[in-house]
Amino acid sequence: MFELPLLAAGSPRQPPAYLHSWRSVLLLLVFVDLMAAGMVMSMLVPLMKELGATPFQLGLISSTYGALQLTSGPMVGLLSDRKGRHFIIVAAYLGTAIGYGLVGFSRSLEVLFLSRVITGLVRHSSNGVKAYISDRVSRSERSVDFGRMATASGLGFMVGPMLGGFLHRYGGQRLPGCLAALLFLCNATLASYFLPAFPGPTSDKGGPESPFPSPLPPRIRSWHARLESVLPQAAVLRRPKVGALLAVRAVLGLAVQVFREGFTTLVLYRFELDARQNGMLISYQGFLTTLVQGFAIRPLVASYPKEGFLIQAGITSLGLAYVAASLGPSIRSLVVLLAPVALAGGVVRTTFTALLTSAVPSSEVGQLLGLADTLMSTCRVLGPTLAGLLVTRLGTTAPGFVSGMLVLLAGVLFRALGCGQPSPRKEKDIP
Repeated sequence: MFELPLLAAGSPRQPPAYLHSWRSVLLLLVFVDLMAAGMVMSMLVPLMKELGATPFQLGLISSTYGALQLTSGPMVGLLSDRKGRHFIIVAAYLGTAIGYGLVGFSRSLEVLFLSRVITGLVRHSSNGVKAYISDRVSRSERSVDFGRMATASGLGFMVGPMLGGFLHRYGGQRLPGCLAALLFLCNATLASYFLPAFPGPTSDKGGPESPFPSPLPPRIRSWHARLESVLPQAAVLRRPKVGALLAVRAVLGLAVQVFREGFTTLVLYRFELDARQNGMLISYQGFLTTLVQGFAIRPLVASYPKEGFLIQAGITSLGLAYVAASLGPSIRSLVVLLAPVALAGGVVRTTFTALLTSAVPSSEVGQLLGLADTLMSTCRVLGPTLAGLLVTRLGTTAPGFVSGMLVLLAGVLFRALGCGQPSPRKEKDIP
């Protein structure tokens, strides 16, 4: 039977010397992924304006993308558990290449809208990579590997917008869009031939049975069974601490989105930075985050192997840093205060992801990450709205203060719900 080489599940070709490990391949894939996405994102809004989009249409296209990410995330996660991480990663890159290729050839809002629909449905390569890492490494190593992944993505997103702006200036919309599509096709080819396609995930006991008992009270089991019949991914909520961890992640996600939107308003209206200065400040934040996740995570994890302690300390520090950054009296003080924001945020992001993926068997990591991605998509919709309301009613410092309080609330929930306690899962070292 004929199979497409890019999606074939057979053994990949022997990689060259510079691609000697699957980690090297993943880091290259993540870097190119975010660089290509950044190239398109830098010219997407100007392109929509050139095509005559009204403010309402701008919001509609952005909301449609977020809504599709929200609804497709759990489905892709379930497919990842059934078909394998390798299949999802390659398929996501191929679909994203089609979506970004349409951006390059868009001559009407209808075509641009179609491109965002396709991209919103299939752009889940990040979750595929996280699930792939979770299948391959032990719990004690995940924070370090997720930190490396975040470093590669940060570097890509630093380079992409600058490159996209340069290409758009000298080559119009077609050049960055088509180049981004070509880069995603290269990623699909690289993943297909040089990323090992390991067997699909199985439970930690070597069979389909779960090692976890159901923590749900008998009164709500029937309700949960009905929910599972509609949304099969909800089965992971039966696992101990999964619901609590997702609740904490939702509060953290909302806080991050409120702070990001409020921060943009703060620097533009309170400090009156122009677009170039604002871009430099965003690149500075990305640079700090890359440094933290690239060089600080490994020694921190080595010094404090218990993820619960690192997460609790990081959450507390992040909440205080958000409040302090919102109260900075000058742009110089704001630049200084962004350093603890980057440090605490990088620690929380990587260690929390490692803890979350350790809460379920490998066979359910994709479903869990899909649900988590749905929560984050919801926060991306609610966060900007809440930040705008706070700025309108209370001023430019309100989003930073409220986001800091939300982060501290997440820390209280993390401790009260026992999220940092050792998991009942027996850790299995995976080579």
